Amino acid sequence: MTGVSYLANIQWRVAALEPPHLAAINPWEEWSDTHREFAFHGGIPETWFWPYWTLQRLPVGLHLVEDLFTETQEHPLFDAFWASKAATLERIRIPAYVVASWTDHGLHTRGTLEGFKRIRSQQKWLEVHGEKKWAYYSRLESRLRQFAFFETFLKGRVTEGDEWPAVRAFIRAKGTTGEWRAFEAWPIPETRAYACFSTSNAGSSQSGNQVKS
Repeated sequence: MTGVSYLANIQWRVAALEPPHLAAINPWEEWSDTHREFAFHGGIPETWFWPYWTLQRLPVGLHLVEDLFTETQEHPLFDAFWASKAATLERIRIPAYVVASWTDHGLHTRGTLEGFKRIRSQQKWLEVHGEKKWAYYSRLESRLRQFAFFETFLKGRVTEGDEWPAVRAFIRAKGTTGEWRAFEAWPIPETRAYACFSTSNAGSSQSGNQVKS
């Protein structure tokens, strides 16, 4: 399976069912927890894209669809309803080529990175770029990497994928300029995380307390 956004989100859900004939997945920028990463970012209601998506995009079709907008009003906190909308990532064990982006943190970045961390695949690779998702997914370089991945796990052929680092990330210098770097794991070894909080002056403050992973 391969695809971007919703077409990637369903890969988490299907792979967690462990169907015997699903050989590999290529989730490309998606969310894995609808409550935390889509409808309520950090507990704060998403007031533009979520209403637009649930009221205008989902109802378009020939068949009945779930009334997610009303259900969101009825379930403002994470509960069993929202748990049913989150992928059971720990059940995924098949090979995965996971692609995230620094540019889509309002919807896809956390879910993709969290998905990569939590799946239990022994053969998994993470790529983090800094461009627009569909354009990057469709460019020739990306298509060749997708092809190499599926050639390996669908046909058993030796490809360039055998030499890929576990993590490949584009480290920005400014705008779209920067360099690709290879890492052995995610989170990147020696990464230090700090708690930050919103302030009344439209900025943020750092607590100075390092967050334990």
